[in-house]
Amino acid sequence: DGYSLCHSLHALFNIDWIHGGQYWSFRHHLLHFFNALKTSGVVPVVVFDGIDSKREKEQVIWKRRREWVKRIRETILNEHRHTQGILPVMSIEVFREVLEELQIPLYFVDGEADPDTVAIANYYHCPVVAQDSDYYMFNVEAGYIPISHLNWEGKPVTADMFTLQQFSSIFGFSDPKLCRMIPSIIGNDFLSDLYDNVLKQDITLSTQSTVGHSRSTAKVERVVRYTARFHSVPELLEHVSTLEGGSGLRHALANNFKKAECMYNIMHTITEDQLMTHTDLNTTGGNEIPEWVLRQYRCGYFVS
Repeated sequence: DGYSLCHSLHALFNIDWIHGGQYWSFRHHLLHFFNALKTSGVVPVVVFDGIDSKREKEQVIWKRRREWVKRIRETILNEHRHTQGILPVMSIEVFREVLEELQIPLYFVDGEADPDTVAIANYYHCPVVAQDSDYYMFNVEAGYIPISHLNWEGKPVTADMFTLQQFSSIFGFSDPKLCRMIPSIIGNDFLSDLYDNVLKQDITLSTQSTVGHSRSTAKVERVVRYTARFHSVPELLEHVSTLEGGSGLRHALANNFKKAECMYNIMHTITEDQLMTHTDLNTTGGNEIPEWVLRQYRCGYFVS
């Protein structure tokens, strides 16, 4: 996952971008990273988010940009600077140029990268590498490798891989489908947040707080423990319906879960050639995009 990888590696390399972005340093670290993979026989394919033509994430994107502006201001004004978590404006372009220099295949897709990333991974029976908890929920056949679990400096490179089935087993879920109730409750870029006062109170009373974790991590852990208490999705929904205002909450949660099932169950596979030549995008006039334009777009010459 290109954007996830770029953000994660930039934070991992701990680059002080305050005085000009330090793009040459970022390039040096990226070359080291990808050459380490190459030495171990790893051949990556990198997939990036493309144009949000349906404006499904418009509000999320603007919210994140406002947060970035706030964090940049706070970082610059703070004497004890913590520069991680902020990506200098040209970093994606540097990342793309390094991939091009090393002749690593890269593709900018029509919209959200996750579905096509999984579809390509399942076609080649290879794992997905990113730092995005959504991939725990996808049906990635060969598994998901968080960057934090990729020992890329080792010789050879080693990693811990996770599948939905493993995730379900580790946390004691009776039915793997219940795992997708986690994002259905917490929400994500496409699912509404249902962790409201009523459900939050029920979850808190049903689980023990996690000491020593951040508030967001403790929240996720409580939701995981809460959903694992039930034996099936219908049982959880039936329980929610007994809470105050439960009828409306049950309907909202069932609707979120239905969306989550569609989102995370990628039933098709796709090859690199198919991705390069097929698109659902059209021009503003409703015409098909010429193939030569599509190829330039896929290679990242129109978006960054």
